Amino acid sequence: MEEKDKIDVLQIVLEAHSLSLLRALNVKTCRFKDLQPLINNDKTLSIKLKRLKKYRLLEIVPISDDDRYFTGYKITERGKKLLKAIEDIKT
Repeated sequence: MEEKDKIDVLQIVLEAHSLSLLRALNVKTCRFKDLQPLINNDKTLSIKLKRLKKYRLLEIVPISDDDRYFTGYKITERGKKLLKAIEDIKT
């Protein structure tokens, strides 16, 4: 990963709500509606999710509920490592 990409990832993670999204996804895979209480504006939530996905901190996965499928968001190993590193710095 280039130095610029590393800086971009840190800037995105340190933006408002990004850490709370990663923390929620670290607990379980979530649908968009599950994440809405964290960010009350759907457009902002959508932008945040796209940016976290762009830097491979989360991935889109299918979630099934009986016979219906939904789009889910799951933290990646890279996202888990970054979240752990940030949490370790905070303590």
